Amino acid sequence: MNDKQQFQKLQKQIERNRSVAYIESIIMTMKQQKQVIKKKPDKVKMFLILVDYTEVKKSLKESVNKYLEELGRLLTDIAKTDLIEIQKEIDKYNMQLTKEADSIEEIKALLESITRIRNTSMDMELKISETQEQFRVLKMYKYPVDK
Repeated sequence: MNDKQQFQKLQKQIERNRSVAYIESIIMTMKQQKQVIKKKPDKVKMFLILVDYTEVKKSLKESVNKYLEELGRLLTDIAKTDLIEIQKEIDKYNMQLTKEADSIEEIKALLESITRIRNTSMDMELKISETQEQFRVLKMYKYPVDK
């Protein structure tokens, strides 16, 4: 399996799972691999032969950097999508709550909206918390996020 196929497989897992902890663990693993590669000597003497690993190390670093870049892009896309969904839901409820209630039917609709907000408040808090965690991970690993 080549790099591209492996990354596509990983990308599908991430898109299905969408877990910040999962993505962060992959990022940490990649960063650790980068350090391991960096610590390996460029040249190693094996018996009478001097083996030069410079190009291998360079290729590995490029692959790891590509993975890290793509992971950051994926997490950024997920975080932005989640944030947009949260904002839309908040805006929807805001519109419902700011309507003038002049009749009994409008008051009933307003009360139904308040009930829905109360029933979904815990879910919304969890969504917001997860999205905050996504942006925290992006910031911690210094991934750029445009506003």
